[in-house]
Amino acid sequence: MLKIRVIGIEKGEYTSQFFVDGKAFFDGEYIFEDEIEVNAKMSYNDTRFKLHFDFYGELKSICDRSGEDYLEEVEGEYESHFRITQEGLSFVDPDDNDMITLDDNQIVIDEILKQEIILAIPLKRISPKYKNKEFSELHPDYSNNHKEEVKENPAFSSLKKLNFN
Repeated sequence: MLKIRVIGIEKGEYTSQFFVDGKAFFDGEYIFEDEIEVNAKMSYNDTRFKLHFDFYGELKSICDRSGEDYLEEVEGEYESHFRITQEGLSFVDPDDNDMITLDDNQIVIDEILKQEIILAIPLKRISPKYKNKEFSELHPDYSNNHKEEVKENPAFSSLKKLNFN
């Protein structure tokens, strides 16, 4: 569980770098080549707390166009501002719906980091060597250039004569 201690720290800026095991973090759902590098920057000022982190990793993926294995670079960043009150920790922006919980004076950032990494993974996974190629270039047998001649059904030929104006 990834936690950041917020209550009891002195005013100032703090930086930290840590590595997350992608296989264990995602329970095998996404397989990363190496660990995911996370750089965190925290700043604390009286009752305000700012959290910023960026991440980088290489995801083992399969190209949607060629079916070949390749490594997809996954990177992104996240930033949020909090207010520390008598009741605990709250977001500065009340419309922010992130799932951050305060546990023993620490922020648990597992879910946020997971969500941000998943959002950084492209929906269309295309290997860099095929990014500028069209599907028809890679698979000419399946392209639309080989359209078979469609024979017209005689039952529908009389419908073409109808005029709806």
